[in-house]
Amino acid sequence: MVKNLLYRMLKGLVGIFFNILNLLLAGNLPPFGCVSIVIRDQDQASYLVIERPEGGFVFPGGFMRWGEHSVQTA
Repeated sequence: MVKNLLYRMLKGLVGIFFNILNLLLAGNLPPFGCVSIVIRDQDQASYLVIERPEGGFVFPGGFMRWGEHSVQTA
């Protein structure tokens, strides 16, 4: 019973703690997620990819900043 109450209380405070930490770091909180997008040219049935310097190909994408929506990241 006490464990569940403590869990719910801490779960509710997580967002507040992260917002305070983000303010202390002046909006430079490390990224917690990333986004990749797939762009297809319908006329030529081809895809946009990026060649990596180490070799190989990847879809374009990036890391999400705190409070940023995945559409903005893409």
